[in-house]
Amino acid sequence: MNDSEDKITTSSSMLVVLEGNSHWNTDSKITVNWDKITVPSDQISLPTQADDQVLEIKKKFLAWAYEVSQIQIDGKTVTEHLKIFEGLSFWWMTLMGEKSPYKCPAIYAVFKLHTLEKLYQHYDCRGIIFNGNDSALGQVLNQWCAEMGHPYKKVPSSSKKTFHFSLNYLFSKLPYLIQACVWFIHRAWTRFRHVSSVHITPEKEMTEITMVTYFPNINREKTEQGRFFSRYWGDLHSLLDKLPFRIRWVWFYFKQNEIDFQETVRLRDVCNETQPEKYKHHLLEEFLSPKSLLLAIRLYSKVYKKGKQLKKLQKNFVLPGSQLNFFPFFKTDWDTSFFGSLARDEALRIALFDSMVLTLPSGTFGMFPSENQGWELGLISAWRRHQKKMTILSFIHSSFRPLDLCILSDSRTHENADSLSLPCPDLWAIGISSCLGLFKESGYPQEKLLPVEALRYLHLMGRFGSEKKDLPQTGRILLVASGMTNQETPAHFEMLVEAAQKSGLDKYAKVIIKPHPAFPLNDFLKNYDLPFSYTLSNESLDSLWPSVDVVYCPNPSSICVEAAWLGVPVIIPSSVNALNLNPLYGLPRLKEVKNSAMLVEKLSNPSLVSIPKDYFFFDQDLTRWKKFLKNR
Repeated sequence: MNDSEDKITTSSSMLVVLEGNSHWNTDSKITVNWDKITVPSDQISLPTQADDQVLEIKKKFLAWAYEVSQIQIDGKTVTEHLKIFEGLSFWWMTLMGEKSPYKCPAIYAVFKLHTLEKLYQHYDCRGIIFNGNDSALGQVLNQWCAEMGHPYKKVPSSSKKTFHFSLNYLFSKLPYLIQACVWFIHRAWTRFRHVSSVHITPEKEMTEITMVTYFPNINREKTEQGRFFSRYWGDLHSLLDKLPFRIRWVWFYFKQNEIDFQETVRLRDVCNETQPEKYKHHLLEEFLSPKSLLLAIRLYSKVYKKGKQLKKLQKNFVLPGSQLNFFPFFKTDWDTSFFGSLARDEALRIALFDSMVLTLPSGTFGMFPSENQGWELGLISAWRRHQKKMTILSFIHSSFRPLDLCILSDSRTHENADSLSLPCPDLWAIGISSCLGLFKESGYPQEKLLPVEALRYLHLMGRFGSEKKDLPQTGRILLVASGMTNQETPAHFEMLVEAAQKSGLDKYAKVIIKPHPAFPLNDFLKNYDLPFSYTLSNESLDSLWPSVDVVYCPNPSSICVEAAWLGVPVIIPSSVNALNLNPLYGLPRLKEVKNSAMLVEKLSNPSLVSIPKDYFFFDQDLTRWKKFLKNR
């Protein structure tokens, strides 16, 4: 080690950044841990610090997300460069424009980096030592120190990430154009060959509406009998039965373990044989034609080319007032958005929606369940271009997460009347009161916000606190609801295992584990030596509530909303090195558990969450929905 390096590693003015379980014994001004919540007393947990400032940073990030879309490059704004149709800029469909914390973990890295920058300034540090192996973090810190003229040193961590070779890994290393070709061949084999292009024959005059919806998540029994029933729309199906509309359902199939694509085709045919004069059912894949395929190729090529031309934008990945460029964390998301899986997926979807709208008869209005994902913008844009008299309604179908940035926005986003501003529906139908308030805060036009009955939660109406019971001291029953991702599920179970080893389950006679439909647990649990007996259950939550005493569910899970409403004590772990996406975030008496010691205490003394009684908009007669539909 030379003299300058020795000076760096012993300087008391340095900030040390540790990754994972790394330790640092040399003198420093402060030591922060990049990704751990529970840290020794001589370290600062960056996730904990970021969570304390999350609302302030949220505003700054949303402001950046809007402002970067308006940056001028070679005389054009970013949205103009990425114009693919009149009224549609691809920027809003990229991972950067969509801002989904689920799809884009880099967003949380920005929150932590901003927190790190404030700590650095507050403690008047004069250099950084990074002890870890994250190449993106190392690059950001190195560039930042160079910008400030401060010293930087990287000390590799002794812990290494385990590498698992797989076909997916091999596929990801292929050139993007080859990936796109292979992906389409696979999609053609697994989906397109099972359907034929749709042909619509002229029919007698009748008001028609189009409803695009996720598939499956259905009532299987009813659908097998030819009566399509989606849980996304619940009791609205019964209301539609009574109205003088022809309904065209377009199923937006997503891969899961419940129903494969071939079975979906069969169910479509079964449903089309029942009440064909009232209901028609299509799969989005039916609208592929040679023309739409060529359009998809052209769109992908255009986005690919524009991505190459917008490299100058990368220097603007800096929050207002900051010197810290966070683009290295977005490098993968940038490549995915312009060259990889997102670019090819969205190009095909845009083409399919365009073909769908041109093929189907003009309708009075169109509806879809909304999560503010990129594909929704392609659908809105197609309706806007080809069916100008149609009213477009976006239904916020599920529980609302206050920190889900893809739904939130800087208020200027909706003030901008530019033709390439964010495509929006005519109305947002909202069934949760807190969601309505946050939409107003984000600048959504109030006249376009439509309070409606919360369709997915109508089964809870009149049952506020109905499952509240005296908690027995022994013989309790714990419901463990699993997560839907590889990140949250292991962490969720590891904390429970540690708590069980500390006698946290001594008061419990039974543990019921309910898997998430998108994340089966059979293989996961085979490799997991749980120190307690359990029962796997696929029963509905309604059938389980009467016997359950306490619920333990992942941070983002909406099950906690149902439990809190019914009066069942719910235990929620803190987020796993990610933004807090719990739908109950911000409610009184909600204290998330950060480690196994806290979980042991919560299991022994669980508490109720104070959810407001007016949390949902409820009405058995669906008065709000009925008024909207009849006025069409």
